[in-house]
Amino acid sequence: MAGTVRIVQGGLKAGSDATLEAYNEVSGHIKGVDASKEAARAGWQGQGSDAMYAAAMLWIEKATALNNSLLGFSDALKGSEANSGQAEVTHSAAFLNLEKRMTGGGAV
Repeated sequence: MAGTVRIVQGGLKAGSDATLEAYNEVSGHIKGVDASKEAARAGWQGQGSDAMYAAAMLWIEKATALNNSLLGFSDALKGSEANSGQAEVTHSAAFLNLEKRMTGGGAV
């Protein structure tokens, strides 16, 4: 049945809610890493501190990009109730973008 999409009642909302929950959880981790890097830098100077700070900044940048993809995916799920056919294309693109970010493929 190529081209057939089945949606269980409430399934899109559940998926959107779960994705939004993951987004919020990752946001908390990003804030934690940011606070930790600042606390470490306040009491630690030198090349090691600079390298740790740069690594933390890179992690925050990558995690923020990934998290923005999660938020976009959640929004796509929310919007799909109006047009599930187009939403499936949007979901696929959003999920592929997320997958590429996770595997180091960069943004789409």
